Amino acid sequence: MATAAITGTATAAITEVDIRAGGKTVIITLTDDTWLAGGGAFNGQRQAIIDGLNSAQSELTGWNNEVRDNLGVGDVTRNSDTEVTVDLSGQVTYDITAQETIEVTVPASALVSGVLIVATPTFTVDTVALTAAITGTATAAMTEADVVAGLETILITLTGGLWIASGGTFNGQRQAIIDGLTSAQSEATGWNNEVRANLDTGDVVRTSDTLVTITLSAQATYDISAQETIEVTVPASALVPSGSSIVATPTFTVDTVPLVVVTGSVSPRAFESEIVAGGRTIIITLTGALWVTVGANFDAQRQNIIDGLDSNMSEVAGWNAEVRDTEVVGAVVRTSDTVVTITLTASASFQIALDETITVTMPASAFQTGGTAIATNTFEVEADPPSPDEVDPAESIGGNGLGGISRNHTPPGVIVNR
Repeated sequence: MATAAITGTATAAITEVDIRAGGKTVIITLTDDTWLAGGGAFNGQRQAIIDGLNSAQSELTGWNNEVRDNLGVGDVTRNSDTEVTVDLSGQVTYDITAQETIEVTVPASALVSGVLIVATPTFTVDTVALTAAITGTATAAMTEADVVAGLETILITLTGGLWIASGGTFNGQRQAIIDGLTSAQSEATGWNNEVRANLDTGDVVRTSDTLVTITLSAQATYDISAQETIEVTVPASALVPSGSSIVATPTFTVDTVPLVVVTGSVSPRAFESEIVAGGRTIIITLTGALWVTVGANFDAQRQNIIDGLDSNMSEVAGWNAEVRDTEVVGAVVRTSDTVVTITLTASASFQIALDETITVTMPASAFQTGGTAIATNTFEVEADPPSPDEVDPAESIGGNGLGGISRNHTPPGVIVNR
């Protein structure tokens, strides 16, 4: 008895995505029978061969309507007396909700024997859930400063579906894609009003059939008081198949840039001798953020906090070398959720010839939310005046018994009438 065997790439665990993309093959190989002779005789049977590719299911946008009925006779090739290949062209509107089972029936009219053959085995097409994944630089610890500066990217990658065709068709959906970038918050100068509403359709690019890239343009007026959470909803009108919109995952956040203010007994200035003696305090207060939680989390950040105390000078025995780089982590205390106090230990080797300006930069890792923050104010460390034997008498303050005191530096506790 004659038989027909089904092989080809379409029989190897294909999904609806494969059918949409096209390029798969169904190969029908006869045993104990042959195809009609090549040329007009066979060509006249190619549609009948296509008609024999039947799904056991009957979804509206399934195999029978979107694949079988859309194949052309040019997709059927007689390779030899016993082999025929059917090339599956791409069918972008193919969309199924359940697995389909495809059976191939070889029409009697295409065979020399004139006897119909039901080929084996059947093959299946599996469903693939249509999902969208969010990546890009915007998803990596973005802060409001990043949004203000612009150029962060949001990448939307589809699985189980495609973006609609490039050109005018896709371009017409770019605003709908922008409209799907929504913050869960509603600050007046937040994401919805200052980013989403101001993005241009030119910021949305169809990078490939499955990838769209959105580049955030600079938004100088973006200003938030609390973290924002952004959810991306992909509109059905931008998708193939276009059944319903998709909520992409994961969401991403935009953190505030904390306001950092420095007070304490070093502010606004301290003298060199006071730093040498130790005991001066640097109090760092946050607004719009919290220090990481007390215990191991905060302890792991104490050195990072010390490292953020930077002088504008680089004297060999100056602040950076003799104070910042030698301070002990035990000097850093989390006084509250928003306040850290650093009590400077004695630094006997600290010696400067020129005044130093100290900038306080706190790392993002020290905050529960938020990015790296630079304090709004600095503090000064003033060099002590030289001793009397180091001062030119002509430069001393005459007539007041303070001959060794420079006009520019007055040590603590000394009042000079000028």
